[in-house]
Amino acid sequence: MEDLSKEEYIELFSAFKAELEIQTSKLNHDLLHLEQNPELNDKSEILQDIMREAHNIKGSARIVDVPEISAIAQHFETLLGAVYRAELTPTSATFDVLYRAVDLMLQAVNERIKGTTLEVTPIIRQLAQAVESVLPTVQSVSSPGPDANNRKECADEQDDHRDSCVQAEPESVSDEVSGDKSSVQPVELDLPPVEQVQATSPEKEIITPDEKILISAKKLDNLMDLVGELLIAKIKNEQRLNELKSVFARIEHSLSEHEEVPTLGPHLSREQPTDLVEHLMKSYKSLLVDNDNIAGDVKTIVKEFRRDSRHLSLVTEFLQNDLKRTRMLPAAQVLDGFERMVRDLSRKQGKKVRLLIKGREVKLDKKILEKIKDPLMHIIRNSIDHGIESPSQRRAMNKPELSQIIIDFEQRGSNIFIRIKDDGIGLDLDKLLRIALRKNLITKDAAENLNPKEMSALIFIPGLSTRSEVTDLSGRGVGMDVVKKNIENLNGLIEVISEQGQGTEIIIRIPLTLATLSVVMVSSNSEILALPALAIDKIMRFKVADLMKLEGRDVVLIDGQPIALAYLKDILNLPGQSPILLPDSSFYCLLISATRKKMALIVDDLLGEQEIVIKKLGEQDSKIQGISGAAVLGTGKVVIVLNPVELVNLVTLRSESLTVSAAELKEIASRRILVIDDSISTRNYIKNILTSAGYEVAIATDGQEGLELVKKMVFDLIVTDIQMPRMNGLEFTESIKADPQLADIPVILVSALESKEDLARGLEVGAEAYITKNAFDRQTLLDSVERLI
Repeated sequence: MEDLSKEEYIELFSAFKAELEIQTSKLNHDLLHLEQNPELNDKSEILQDIMREAHNIKGSARIVDVPEISAIAQHFETLLGAVYRAELTPTSATFDVLYRAVDLMLQAVNERIKGTTLEVTPIIRQLAQAVESVLPTVQSVSSPGPDANNRKECADEQDDHRDSCVQAEPESVSDEVSGDKSSVQPVELDLPPVEQVQATSPEKEIITPDEKILISAKKLDNLMDLVGELLIAKIKNEQRLNELKSVFARIEHSLSEHEEVPTLGPHLSREQPTDLVEHLMKSYKSLLVDNDNIAGDVKTIVKEFRRDSRHLSLVTEFLQNDLKRTRMLPAAQVLDGFERMVRDLSRKQGKKVRLLIKGREVKLDKKILEKIKDPLMHIIRNSIDHGIESPSQRRAMNKPELSQIIIDFEQRGSNIFIRIKDDGIGLDLDKLLRIALRKNLITKDAAENLNPKEMSALIFIPGLSTRSEVTDLSGRGVGMDVVKKNIENLNGLIEVISEQGQGTEIIIRIPLTLATLSVVMVSSNSEILALPALAIDKIMRFKVADLMKLEGRDVVLIDGQPIALAYLKDILNLPGQSPILLPDSSFYCLLISATRKKMALIVDDLLGEQEIVIKKLGEQDSKIQGISGAAVLGTGKVVIVLNPVELVNLVTLRSESLTVSAAELKEIASRRILVIDDSISTRNYIKNILTSAGYEVAIATDGQEGLELVKKMVFDLIVTDIQMPRMNGLEFTESIKADPQLADIPVILVSALESKEDLARGLEVGAEAYITKNAFDRQTLLDSVERLI
């Protein structure tokens, strides 16, 4: 790449990375199709597509000088060539290798961005072994053979017939794989997880590629046409400006021509010669003519300007819509990797799950696609972990062993509806309610009034988890509350519908784009405010006679259900008194939905619906509840955009009158935690995390020392390792749980032991949580601590 400047190389690398993400997504999709449909009679077309994609990746990687990707792609292509020629029948282990190769190609490009090079020898060896195990006549990868050059030409020159090319190119891999062929084992060679593959130390300058979006030429042509129209409008506006300048010049000239007219006034009181009167009349008539001409010209300019303005408005609207469409990407762009994720997770859990995706072609704003990926991923992981039964359980329930998760994207106007549905066991509402009550996440009075839909929504409460242990999938008490928060940050809504034994459906409603927001403009106490139209179910007008009292609060009946009323003015604490509603008067009411809660919001007036560009508030203003941003109207007026979810929560909190005493606050601030670990680095790491979170922390080097400290000091929680000298963590936990005075102290076990037997042993001795070091991070620890004390 010596002939390219740094800027040119970064541009080329950015395009390569964007293309690689699409190519690997297609590889995952096609490999899944092959694996899930072994009964296909003709696999040649899809195999050719996969090999062609790998061949393209290989060539592109060489161009941008990433040989590790090129080497992986070449061996990937060779393995698929053996499958294509029916020399190799792929098994689940074969597909595991192919999927890992795809993952490592993506990781390799990300490592290169950071300035490091990924070590790819293990995956190359495994790909090669998969072929060698069934093709004993093929030479070892490290020994290309006498006719390697001929096969190289075949790969480079005959793309359409590269199935005849089996041997790897010597210059690509001769330094990567070595060893005697006789020692090669079958495909079962174990590779470390992708995240554990070590990269070499930085060798190259760190690359910061620009974010890329692939745009069709037709879209760009449309944008260029609209830019041309804007240029014409700009020229016309400049012409109108010149015409206005000319009119003003004529006005100034006319005033200068007749500037002596005002000085003649004093002389009119005396008798003057007729020539002066005639001059005065002539000047007056000339002034009238000039004024008429100027008025006519101004009228013409105004007419032309109005027409130009309409044209400019129309072009701007077209340009805005086309720019929106330019950022729009199909849902498949973010969902293709999900099928692979479901395949891997279900195998790890010993379950049989297939993901079906509907509405792949529905397009959303790129930013929205990026922001909904993690929430959707978490919902699916939850479904596999909590909702889908094991094959034996499904057989016992007369269900097919293969379960299904369906994601369905549907566009309705300016909104997108996403449904995630599984055919699993459904939510255990009674269990959810018991856990919420036990952890004081909901009051007894509130629990008594919950309907099934509201009970299902308990999964969105922070800190609620039905797991007693912490794994890499669940048990932390966080997740669905974060999902809900992320959806609300997109000005969206989320709800859950579940039927015991039949499955669970989660419905997400979000706007089509983040560029603009459809809002309903309302006024309250002379203030103009904006409410997202997405959150408004109905707009109604009620009479005062329709008001009812329920438990001391004003309510109205909507669809036969009593809905609590609230004044927008009172929620936001706007100055002034609430209007007095006379018996024969009426009022506007907006039915607002926020997850499992509804509220009837009273406003003074409705000012219509419009599209706005929402702007985030500053750091201080962003802390104000009930407000999500601001917008500038065409008049230049700044209006506040309200957050409907927070508005409903504000009303709910006020009605429940939740308070915390000073004594309780003091107790929270003085919590003490004991950390036990024989590793100095691990011990200090955990201590720093807890100290920075505001906890008082004491440390011990083993279980014996920890037991002595527990008997001398009062602790609210203990975090302990398992494998330690003198007394290990299991023995320590068993000891304090056997002591009536210490048994109530929650214990979190942190260990590298990850087997089910180790987990069962940890819970058997009485530990409240078990965090594997593979799943350990700062947030996991803090979430577990907060959940237990």
